[in-house]
Amino acid sequence: MRTHTGFAVGLNLVISFAAVASLSTSALAQPIVVEDIVRTTPGGIARGSLATIDLTDPRVQILVTSAPSPAPGGGADANLQTVPAWRTAVGADLAVNANFFSTITGSTADAIGLWASAGTVVSPPRQYGSFPDPALLISLGNNASIGYIGSSAGVWNAVAGVGPSATDADPGTMLITDGVNTGATARVDPANRNPRTAVAVNAAGTTLYILEIDGRLTNWSVGMTLPEVADLLLLRGAWRAVNLDGGGSSSFIYKRPDNTIFQNRPSDGSFRTVATHLGVKLLASAATDRTERPIRGVWIRPPSIVSGVGTSGSFENICSILATAGIQDIFLETFYWGLATNNSQVYNDRFGYDYLAQAIVVAAKYSMRVHAWCEVGYQGFGTTGDYLLSASGVGDQNGRTGDPNWRVLNISNGTIFGDGTAGQMFVNLAHPGVQARLSEFMAELGAYPGLAGVQLDYCRFPVDNNTGDVYPGPWSYDTWTRAQFQADGFGDPLSTAARSSGPNSSQWTQFVTWRRGGITNAVVNMFAGFSTGNAGGAGVWSAAIFPDPFNSAQTSKMQDWPSWIANNALGTVVPMCYSNTQTNIRNELNAAITNAGSRRIAAGLAYPGETNHPDLLTQLGACTSANRRIEDFVWFEYSTFTTKSNAATYRAQLKNWIDTTSTAQIGDINRDGYIDARDRAAFNILYNGTPIATTPGTLRYDLNSDNVINSADQQLFNQAFIRFHFGEDGVVDGRDLQALLNSFTPGSGSIPQYLNLWDLNGDGAVNYADQLILHGYLTVPQPPDLDVNRDGTVNINDIYAQIAAPIDVNRNGLIQSSDTRTLVTGIRAGEFQDMAPGR
Repeated sequence: MRTHTGFAVGLNLVISFAAVASLSTSALAQPIVVEDIVRTTPGGIARGSLATIDLTDPRVQILVTSAPSPAPGGGADANLQTVPAWRTAVGADLAVNANFFSTITGSTADAIGLWASAGTVVSPPRQYGSFPDPALLISLGNNASIGYIGSSAGVWNAVAGVGPSATDADPGTMLITDGVNTGATARVDPANRNPRTAVAVNAAGTTLYILEIDGRLTNWSVGMTLPEVADLLLLRGAWRAVNLDGGGSSSFIYKRPDNTIFQNRPSDGSFRTVATHLGVKLLASAATDRTERPIRGVWIRPPSIVSGVGTSGSFENICSILATAGIQDIFLETFYWGLATNNSQVYNDRFGYDYLAQAIVVAAKYSMRVHAWCEVGYQGFGTTGDYLLSASGVGDQNGRTGDPNWRVLNISNGTIFGDGTAGQMFVNLAHPGVQARLSEFMAELGAYPGLAGVQLDYCRFPVDNNTGDVYPGPWSYDTWTRAQFQADGFGDPLSTAARSSGPNSSQWTQFVTWRRGGITNAVVNMFAGFSTGNAGGAGVWSAAIFPDPFNSAQTSKMQDWPSWIANNALGTVVPMCYSNTQTNIRNELNAAITNAGSRRIAAGLAYPGETNHPDLLTQLGACTSANRRIEDFVWFEYSTFTTKSNAATYRAQLKNWIDTTSTAQIGDINRDGYIDARDRAAFNILYNGTPIATTPGTLRYDLNSDNVINSADQQLFNQAFIRFHFGEDGVVDGRDLQALLNSFTPGSGSIPQYLNLWDLNGDGAVNYADQLILHGYLTVPQPPDLDVNRDGTVNINDIYAQIAAPIDVNRNGLIQSSDTRTLVTGIRAGEFQDMAPGR
């Protein structure tokens, strides 16, 4: 497959739910990847271009045609302009045509359906019959969504296709609906071959696809039907898609990295003037600043007490100490020994209450985020996993019985097997029963308010129990494994594949490949489950892994993590680099870098200064001198900075390294390691809507390094602020709102050294003022807040409360008259329901 100059595209054609769901940490090496499309169809060759845009990259700015000034009048709302001319005028790197339109005069038109540009709605949503038109929305935080949009409230950027109409019989659906091809019922003219322009998004809303197909050109391109367009987008991981204006309007202009221009071949022979345009502009970013929030983490096994600063050994006291070292990420052991730290409906609870939910609230007080660290393959120690793995039929808290066939068994005598430690029990992650239970658990975690993400650990088989025998691992030749391996076309593994040398070595290789694929499938299914629960965005999805998966010493563990990446089921790679010298740690990191491609890497580091582990600065030096500079880390484990003999020294060293050696994040105006209300206030004081030239003292405000501080920098700052507080996926939804509500504190508060993660205005308290700010950042609309007086019912008393002390009922970040109208409408709707027959 050819790619336009300057980009190398590696396409993964393994189709799975996880591939459809995609990751917040994009696999793209560049913010815009453009590829040539050449497809053989029943009607002939179809050609076009597909752009894949990484919306998590802060350099990406989405542009939509602005409202013309002055307005054209006469029933028109747009001035007609070709896509090449518009791209040049706005400085976009990529541009296509957008909405359908009706020409009013030779130079003006009426755009059909929703059209919004930078918060200004130029054309409202259109609806004929049951559904509004399908439309693409891009939020202020650069999160994308596609749906049947009937309201323009809170819309930032939007373009639309067309839904049902009186002029034809096409129902007017989306091209792709939640991973299903619905192109045959989309508009316009779905069954015939035409030039096409379409847009699509992944499930997380972090990747935007823009497709143009040429057509009606003999010996070049015959065009595509809408089902064919949908098929093509599905192959790339699209979750939802909408067809835009096509035919002679289809235009695709791309300025390559070398500044040469690529243009498609329009069917008219020249570019048609159109009403609206969609573009992507790459902003320059400050050369010295990183664009993603750093991972500065530690692994923690949860102590028995959650809250209580100053209480020795409590989780909160640990957080208060770690904060002084600059730690911002807690990888809290959430699933281990078959028990769950959260209030799980899947596995038995460890504490009998929702420890995880309380830990998220406590960590936020120190501007820390919590990741659920899950030891997925190690599901028993002593008797703790009996309810899952015992042959006695002991059930879990929901009455589900365990399955002894899930266990990894010692091949020699059939006993339960672990990593050589008495009492350990590993499960066969390839088993469908194990995978189903884990996927269900990951969906549960995905829905948790305020959870930053999930980290997989022990995603493997245990080590070899006897390196002197002919069996290079405890292969768990259980009944299911033997039957399934034979069903897949191989022999009985116990008799034909149990040895790595000799006459059956080829069968052994087959079994290794098959088993590694089973582990990969487990990871794919776990990520699919997490994405289901985490409907707005995928969060930080990471895995602690062995740096070199192809080292012979690691083969028996079956951890082929590059295949997890190939199946789009691993975002952040955390290689466990526990060697005894700086050189060896660097070599481990380089091995991981080789196999990780463009995936983010956070180094897993061990107790500094102890046997076989260099001191802290030596380990950090290995990270920064690797083939790719690594500044993200997770330490094993937290006691390095709390109770170890040199803990105070290590805290000071790490904080100094963060302040003086690590790269600051874009938007961190005051360089304190956080992008919080202090930075927000500083930016808004300096920039009040009027562009100003930079000075030596204001360079940190010039986020795109163009020597002027303006709205482009404000947009970059807002994106950085959103990602720091609400997650790398750029999604702000109901889970974030609930996390903020969970952290509400009484009174006005006093400003502490570490602002609460949810203290968005910096007054030292988390209250309605912060909730109002969050409303303004929402990327996923939430239901109206009708219970104004908070008495649990919605009635006329809420209207009185709204008059006395108004709130943001419609959750758009503003308190205005429309809130009262929304409240009245909501109350009346409830009254009508109460008057229905039978009520």
